[in-house]
Amino acid sequence: KLFATLDPLTRSCSLGKGTDVCITDTVGFIKKLPHQLVDAFRSTLEETVYADLLLHICDGSNPDMFRQMEAVEQVLCEIGAQSIPRITVINKCDAAAEPPAVKGAVYVSALSGQGMEELKQAISDKLNEGNRTVSITVPYSAGELLAYIHEICLCVQSQEYGESGTRISAVIPAKELGRLEARMARFNVEFEA
Repeated sequence: KLFATLDPLTRSCSLGKGTDVCITDTVGFIKKLPHQLVDAFRSTLEETVYADLLLHICDGSNPDMFRQMEAVEQVLCEIGAQSIPRITVINKCDAAAEPPAVKGAVYVSALSGQGMEELKQAISDKLNEGNRTVSITVPYSAGELLAYIHEICLCVQSQEYGESGTRISAVIPAKELGRLEARMARFNVEFEA
């Protein structure tokens, strides 16, 4: 239906190995959009600035694909989402006589499922870039720090209770490492080898 996608749709998706993500489908871009609807689309798209990763889905069967890609990039810059990591996904690769060559793109067919495992792997790889596995002994008096690690970590690999505190090994997202170090400094705690 026309404009049925004005409201973003969010669903969970398993990438395997215990990794689940939420994927939000925002609006598609419509050529010659009536001016009164531009603001509605823009406000819906502004949600993208909070994403950890953008999937730029392109129609590989459309001869105008590269021009459409440029238009999307322009809007992403206008709303401040230009620095968010992204993966270019060329859909309908089975419908194109020869899918357009885009460096680093993942080629899929939503209809047949072709390339979906490769897309999941690309998402997992991109989301894990810069993540770090850390080991920390958190003194029992710093329970707030331990709670914070549980809150921000992607997964806890191990947690043991010793004489001096709780020894935790966890995978921390790259974007959280600075904040974690600042909190650790307040409790005079350091990363372990």
